[in-house]
Amino acid sequence: MNKFFGRNFQKKFHFLFFLTFQPLFHLIIYIKKTKNKGFLIFLYYLCTLNNRPAIILNKKRSETTEY
Repeated sequence: MNKFFGRNFQKKFHFLFFLTFQPLFHLIIYIKKTKNKGFLIFLYYLCTLNNRPAIILNKKRSETTEY
């Protein structure tokens, strides 16, 4: 599971779990490395389940991707 989601999966998951159940907050994710595509797929799945827009901020190119 750590190979698919990355080393800090537990910390990220608790952060996402907290944001998911906040009614006024959107799901905002800051990702330093774009190598971990498994976690991105998991985030997309979480957002579609909760009907929340996910904003992924990439520091390298300063691009914003909305799902």
